[in-house]
Amino acid sequence: MRRLVPLLLAALLALAVTAPVAAGGKPEKSNNDPIVQGPDVFAGTCEFPVQLEDHFASSRNLLFPSADDGSQLLFITGGYMSTFTNLAEPENNLDLSFFGRLELLFQPDGTIDVRGSGQAIFWFNDADDAAMYGLETGIYLVKGRVEVSVDENFIAHEPAKIRGTVTDICALLR
Repeated sequence: MRRLVPLLLAALLALAVTAPVAAGGKPEKSNNDPIVQGPDVFAGTCEFPVQLEDHFASSRNLLFPSADDGSQLLFITGGYMSTFTNLAEPENNLDLSFFGRLELLFQPDGTIDVRGSGQAIFWFNDADDAAMYGLETGIYLVKGRVEVSVDENFIAHEPAKIRGTVTDICALLR
């Protein structure tokens, strides 16, 4: 299963930890720390093993209280400075800074409306899932706007709307 962005993983953990607390009036705030994503996370994306290591993280999560209709908004802003490394040829690495904002609207039916702007890292190890974004399996830097509705496993059931540029990170790491 592919993951949307490293930021999203930390945000989901924040949601699980803060959801009971967020029932008050103000959003619950938390920050994301730098992380390392190893080759197991990126398996099936590039033709070689890849690792991502953050050198800097400035990301803030705001989990808003549930709305009357049962939906709940998680707003994430900030970004990361990271290095992607081709572990088969470690001299092939790429330093990237990606900053943006992400809104996750958790619907009562289990779907999640995802809206992002700025820059984000997407990776796909499943061809069908990648096709929903008009891409192939791989790792990508997306600059612009993304809108998609996904299920609780972050699988899109309708094509995503991507307005902006998409850079193939696997190609840059070859």
